Amino acid sequence: FLGPIPQLSAISGHLWLTVVSIGAQGLGSAFSYLGSLLFMMKSVQGAGLPDTEQVSSMVSSLWVVSDCLGGYIGSLLGSVAYDNLGFQNGTLIEGSCLGVTAILISVYYFIHHNKSAQSNKKVDENANANKVEQGEVDDVADITRQSNETSSLRSNNLAAH
Repeated sequence: FLGPIPQLSAISGHLWLTVVSIGAQGLGSAFSYLGSLLFMMKSVQGAGLPDTEQVSSMVSSLWVVSDCLGGYIGSLLGSVAYDNLGFQNGTLIEGSCLGVTAILISVYYFIHHNKSAQSNKKVDENANANKVEQGEVDDVADITRQSNETSSLRSNNLAAH
């Protein structure tokens, strides 16, 4: 986004800008590299699979194979883009692909996050209704207080992860 993209020709031609741009792209790749493994491990636990060494090994293996395949395909397509379009236009294509990927992941996260928040709220409401029916709670103020405590704990837990 910052580097030698032809549409940003007004600020191009500076070596330091190209170095900073490629460094920013490297940082973004590093964050997504480890983040993807953590997300895969968390998804396995969320799917209800057992937390065993075998499951962790299989997920790690899938991650490594995907990384190697991505490295091969990325190098292949990158060299084709460089040969046919040059460094500047190839960088534009790479930046566009990364931008689309970031947008898709963000949309998925927000949709998934909202669904899980809504399902947690429904679970809380059902649990509170059961408590009222069984006479475990004296009044609505107790339910509101308990619901607020549960929401606060979930918020703290999400912020910690």
